[in-house]
Amino acid sequence: VSVGPGGSSSIVSPMPGTVIRYLVEEGADVKAGEAVVLIETMKMENSLPSPVDGKIASLPCQPGQAVGKGEVLVVIEGSGETAAATPPPAASAPPAAPAQTRAPLPPAPSRTSAPPSPPPARPAAAPVAIQAPADGDSGEGTAIVAPMPGTVVRNLVEEGVEVKAGEAVILIETMKMENSLPAPVDGKVLSLPCSPGQVVGKGDVLARIG
Repeated sequence: VSVGPGGSSSIVSPMPGTVIRYLVEEGADVKAGEAVVLIETMKMENSLPSPVDGKIASLPCQPGQAVGKGEVLVVIEGSGETAAATPPPAASAPPAAPAQTRAPLPPAPSRTSAPPSPPPARPAAAPVAIQAPADGDSGEGTAIVAPMPGTVVRNLVEEGVEVKAGEAVILIETMKMENSLPAPVDGKVLSLPCSPGQVVGKGDVLARIG
């Protein structure tokens, strides 16, 4: 809207568009705020109101006419009364950003104590060697020999007694473990050549059964 000399006011196009039609005729009295002309801008129809009370002095455009920004559409001879300025609509506050929700943390791995490791297995006792006398052994009967180096703990029988196969005859210590050596056959204890506390080597004869 522009105000010209002599109190006349003009309604101008706010942007490029097309005049659709005038809503009043030249010479008509209008009130401030009354719609005067309808234009199309940006594919939307907009009615432009009179800025003042007055009389339509001129309608310089034709319906369907293309107009540019600032081009005069209506001239009004005003009576001095202007429409109350309509405050521009308050800018709507931008929508509040949605509160950021933290993704739930993965559950902390439960600290479970590792199962205690089993105690180291004790070395298995060496198998007891029970064998007949080796070639060249001049002794009589069946010999019980030391399966590995060790120490005679004690004799469990005496010479001359009858024993059954599997009956314990002598106790020796090997690798810090005590092992009883049984008679391999039924028979009589012919000899016990070793004494308690005596150190023996692997294969030494400890008893003879005949």
